[in-house]
Amino acid sequence: HSQTLALSSLRSLATRSENCDLFIANDVLTSLNYAGGSDVVGVQRELAACLCNLSASSHKLIITGRCIGTLLGLAKTADEEALRQSMGALANLCEDVTTHSIFAASHALNSIIDCLCHEKIDVHREVSRAVSNLVTSCCFHEAILEFGMIELLQLCSSEDKECLYHVALSLRKLAPAKKATHQLIMQHSLSNLLSKIKDVDMMTKVHVAAVLREVASNDAHKVEFAEMGGVDVAVSLSRAKDMELQIIAISILRHLALSECLQQIIIEKGALPPCIRCVSKATEDLKCQVAGLFANLSECSETQTVMVDQGAVPALVTLHRYDNREVRQDCARALANLCSKETNHLPIYRQGGLSALINLSQHDEDICQRYVATALRFLATDPEVRTAIASEEAIDSFMLLASHSLIGYQRAAAASFASMSLSEQCRGVLVEKGGLQVCLRLLQREDHYVQQHAMFTVANISDAHTTHKMILNEGTLPLLIELGEKEDVKTQRDISRAFSSLSSNEDSKIPLIEGGILPLLIKLTRSTDVATQRYVALTLCNLSQSTEKSRIV
Repeated sequence: HSQTLALSSLRSLATRSENCDLFIANDVLTSLNYAGGSDVVGVQRELAACLCNLSASSHKLIITGRCIGTLLGLAKTADEEALRQSMGALANLCEDVTTHSIFAASHALNSIIDCLCHEKIDVHREVSRAVSNLVTSCCFHEAILEFGMIELLQLCSSEDKECLYHVALSLRKLAPAKKATHQLIMQHSLSNLLSKIKDVDMMTKVHVAAVLREVASNDAHKVEFAEMGGVDVAVSLSRAKDMELQIIAISILRHLALSECLQQIIIEKGALPPCIRCVSKATEDLKCQVAGLFANLSECSETQTVMVDQGAVPALVTLHRYDNREVRQDCARALANLCSKETNHLPIYRQGGLSALINLSQHDEDICQRYVATALRFLATDPEVRTAIASEEAIDSFMLLASHSLIGYQRAAAASFASMSLSEQCRGVLVEKGGLQVCLRLLQREDHYVQQHAMFTVANISDAHTTHKMILNEGTLPLLIELGEKEDVKTQRDISRAFSSLSSNEDSKIPLIEGGILPLLIKLTRSTDVATQRYVALTLCNLSQSTEKSRIV
């Protein structure tokens, strides 16, 4: 009885921090350890409570080193209150990571795991707190995953909010391990987390959401996670006012959107509107998540029109201005994918997509440049967009692409010029801006694709008589003759088409003959391409009307 009263007094004194310093200085811990051998319940309760109070002080490392054996002994008591207080003391002590080596050496985790099975919520609360503190150190992960994961997951169904918070925090720290996410699925604990996330406090929501993010990132469980309602929960959380929770929610959707079978489902569940609304006030991390989500969703052809209709393009236009390499690359990928849908071309142009792509082309990231080149090539195939490009004098940007050292940009420029040259209005602007000279330079590139499209453009430009003198003055003939000698049917067809147009002009006939095109024309008469034969025949017919008949013969 005297021992109990003495411990009760010490317990009360230990509530004040200045007294804790005296306890350490006067070696009170030795007396407390001595009392740890008592089987009297009253002594156990007071001792556990005293150590719990002391463990809240700044002397955690000293107390752990001196008293962990006593606390582990109390952890085996049958008395609920003594057990709760001893677990509380252990939880307090392991808040300091410098104590973890002592916990590991004394195998304290085994006693803590055993208490996870206790039937009382008060004990669960302290045990779960101890686990959440210990798993800050990776050295405890394997033991928890191997021997304590099932018991920890059972606490996911707890009605105690504090206990649920610590369980969520523990799982957040353990979740990066694939074994942890697998057990979440196998033990049916994921459904408990999904059902409880609406009713818990904000910090618990954040921890649960972080666990869900790890599950969503696991390719083996994406579909199953979605079937359990994971998409609905993530979309709901993306509307949260808390920025951290919003970031995690959208990252869940971004991970899920990597699965082709979930992309359309994510759109149908209403993921786009909250993501679009948050862009203007987003932090760097949130912008990365939104851009990544849009890029992943845009990979699905069924979602591309819906994304444009719901306003994804203005959001991408805003995002691309942010100075972040990852954001720029994802914006470029999203725009390239959206531009692959023909019906999207004009809306994308009107919503600022072309301007964004032109801005993105100024950056030196190779991946970004490739996506930009692809998007621009798609846009230039649309007749209305081509007209708009010409009327707004946006051709200059394509000229810059053509002079770029990256072959992808050269191909994009050549293909875009070929598309633009189909429009008479665009051809006029193209010639006025120096497009003919640019195409002639592209013809000198070694890339077969670039040569074909550049030649197609030159042939279209030659349709107008007003351009003939300019074409001949640029020293074009030697280049066309050299290209015509190559066995490329498409290029030969466009060369012969250009010759047929040039030869229709009286002032061009003599320069063409003197320029040495006749041997090439004779060679092309043996082409297997009927269109080439017709253009050659027309060219010879036109040239035969000149004064150089004998030379032709």
